[in-house]
Amino acid sequence: YLIMTKTAAANLNYVNGYVNGNLRRNIASNNSTYSFAVASGTASTDRHLSALINNFLTGVTYIDASVSEFTESGANVDANLNTTQNGSSLTTSVGKTSAQTTIWQFNPNATPTGGSYGVILSTENTNLSASDDNKFCPLKRSNNSSYANFLSFDATTAIPAIGAAGRVYNSGSGYAQRTGYTSFSEYIIGKTSGSILPIVLLSFDAIPNNNKVDLTWKTASEKNCAYFTVEKSKDALSFELVGTTRGAGNSNKTLSYSMIDDQPYAGVSYYRLKQTDFDGKYTYSKMVVVDFNKINNADLVVYPNPNKTGEDISISVFGNKNSAVAIDIYDGLGRKQYSKILNLNAVSDSITTIVPSQIFAPGIYVVTVTSGETVLNKKLVIK
Repeated sequence: YLIMTKTAAANLNYVNGYVNGNLRRNIASNNSTYSFAVASGTASTDRHLSALINNFLTGVTYIDASVSEFTESGANVDANLNTTQNGSSLTTSVGKTSAQTTIWQFNPNATPTGGSYGVILSTENTNLSASDDNKFCPLKRSNNSSYANFLSFDATTAIPAIGAAGRVYNSGSGYAQRTGYTSFSEYIIGKTSGSILPIVLLSFDAIPNNNKVDLTWKTASEKNCAYFTVEKSKDALSFELVGTTRGAGNSNKTLSYSMIDDQPYAGVSYYRLKQTDFDGKYTYSKMVVVDFNKINNADLVVYPNPNKTGEDISISVFGNKNSAVAIDIYDGLGRKQYSKILNLNAVSDSITTIVPSQIFAPGIYVVTVTSGETVLNKKLVIK
């Protein structure tokens, strides 16, 4: 280990060189970026720079960083990659050669109790090129038994806009970036073999408004985006058209869209957003739920349930406006496995959050929602 004891990120200013081994950096709860110049060997071509973007992490006092070149074998091969970024499949891992994968590790001294962080993974000394611009992004896993465990977590994290730093090779001086992580593990760069990764969808919401539903969404960037379609369903299986609106084509700035459903279903409505490119390719957002039967009473909807590992879990809470609700998920032994605070505003009686099921092992869980003195429970089965 090379250990940097000072907690201020600026106390270590990277210029050149690398650590062949483990670099430990003590950190504080701040919004600084901590560089980790680590390598998988003694040659300059073994260097794989990285950095941690701190977003006020708490409970962690130091991070150990290292990197390795893994030769694919067994279940740890690209053929087992099974994740997407905004609907585009990521089918290839990045390494020094096509048979290798560069794997970074960030190990904290304790489990974070708050805040979040991002990673920066260098494109230097990899088999990426300028032709891969906007086609790659970080992937993360907590179980090293298979490459199938490398996931984008795109529902809860974010990558930069198209063409921005963090999405381009930049003659080997570029990097892959993702923010919004709350747990630690192994990281790689994954890329798509097809067109560039499509729109970055920041949000998609369906808000009850008297007898109508206000539908809103935001994109951080768009590439070849022809139009958006909003669809709804009574059973989350068969969908019908709500409306269509034109996309921006190509954009590197945040754009907002809106639509109104004048005729929502009397009970439950499932909404999803479809984005179609100029070449006819399309992707879907996660579904959001509106239930007019529950709108004035505290209630909880967990979908899909049972849940197959790999499907995101949609948790919709219906309650009083201007109230805070706590969502906790417990395993069969009563151990808390997930926790999040949501806030209902003055307009909405409902809010939906997406939880990646990959963070849970198969089994039976209890989803608990607490708002004031009201406590709601629902069993969740993950197969």
